[in-house]
Amino acid sequence: MHLLSTYPDWLNDEFLRLIATELENCECTVHRVELSSPASYGAVMEAVRGVLGKVEASLAGGRYRLCFHLSSGTPAMAAIWILVGKTQPMPASFYQTHNGRAWEEEIPFDLWWDVVPRLGRSESPDLWSRLLTELREFSESFGEIVGNSVAIRRAKAMAQQAAPSGVPVLLTGETGTGKELFARAIHQASGRKGRFVAVNCGGIPETLLESELFGHKRGAFTGADRDRLGAFREADGGTLFLDEIGECSPSMQVKLLRALQRPPQCVIRPLGSDQEVPVNVRVIAATNRNLIEDVRQSRFREDLYYRLSVVSIRLPPLRERRTDIPAIAKALIDRINEEFQNEVGYRRKRLSPGGLAFLVRQPWPGNVRQLRNMLLRAAVLVPGEELGAAELAPLIDAEPQQEEPPLDRPLGNGFSLDALLEEVRRRYIERALREAKGNVAEAARLLGLGSRSALDYHLRKLKLNPQRFQPGD
Repeated sequence: MHLLSTYPDWLNDEFLRLIATELENCECTVHRVELSSPASYGAVMEAVRGVLGKVEASLAGGRYRLCFHLSSGTPAMAAIWILVGKTQPMPASFYQTHNGRAWEEEIPFDLWWDVVPRLGRSESPDLWSRLLTELREFSESFGEIVGNSVAIRRAKAMAQQAAPSGVPVLLTGETGTGKELFARAIHQASGRKGRFVAVNCGGIPETLLESELFGHKRGAFTGADRDRLGAFREADGGTLFLDEIGECSPSMQVKLLRALQRPPQCVIRPLGSDQEVPVNVRVIAATNRNLIEDVRQSRFREDLYYRLSVVSIRLPPLRERRTDIPAIAKALIDRINEEFQNEVGYRRKRLSPGGLAFLVRQPWPGNVRQLRNMLLRAAVLVPGEELGAAELAPLIDAEPQQEEPPLDRPLGNGFSLDALLEEVRRRYIERALREAKGNVAEAARLLGLGSRSALDYHLRKLKLNPQRFQPGD
């Protein structure tokens, strides 16, 4: 317990003796502060910042939760405690006392939850940069998530803030962006003592998924020769990670909705049982689908979506965090070197500046997973120690390349709207000419241009020869 006091020392000593009498094993420290006025918000804030900085420094590296007492002091002091508590990257609690009673006060707003999502929609990277550079260091749980770009720090900040609360989290993003890595980090930072259990909802047949999640009793179906706990009960007290949640069938979505009535307090019913089983499970779901669009198309239940997305965190693709690619590549090659260090004849690999520059320029549609696979291929196939552009280029050219979606390209860094529109126009005209086998009038009809002359104009501008698309050419 830390007490900020403007009273003289003798009165503070009397208060400490009272606390020692009323509360056993309570360590209380008095911080004597000077205020120009107890009603001055600026003076109170300055005093609070000084003391809180010392307290947090003394707790560095440990796990703690800040709790603020609102009832003592002036209204200005209570207001400052609320502002300080509601602007912490980690959650804080507030307490009040009156007539011998004490209770936790729920304050229905949070600057992190209310303001940060709006900043997430902000067009200004400078705004985010200023905000995130003021954050305390991320906990060790997020140490394996490499990168310092605004995009990844934004995702880590929201994940760290959500970790202790126990509410469901929905991780969205393209394949290979590290959704399971984020889920494990949230679990580790949550303080939950149970296991982390991962289930790939898209990789298990629907007939088996219910048993995988909820368990079954012996004899529930053919082949059920013994009881099975299921993932929910295996993760009791811990975290259940539901990967590819968007692949669940409508009937499975209904069963999940029933189980997640009041998370983390969940209720399940194993197959073959008429008894409901309560479990305490923190659910983290992940998908690379656009679930909002799936809800609009009635492919995903709206009520389940909102139950899973109490906190929704979008993980950025590599093309939106190119400044992180050198650090990620170095971390990956270090791990690969460790994995291969006992292989006969293996020579440790290092990335040259040219090799790093080459990696930064690539689109990486498969994101970090694709980057790791390519570096793993280099470790196996390149005989020398240095990985430069000359060594890496044949390896990346050897794998199927998925072109970067035109509508997903990051702005800035040489982006040109005119060039993009011309590229889209060229692609569709070439496609129409292929389907029309070089017939310009038919291609114009497919494109909805109305007349051949309209397409002739674009053909001249793009320097396209329709004869290239005729049969035999």
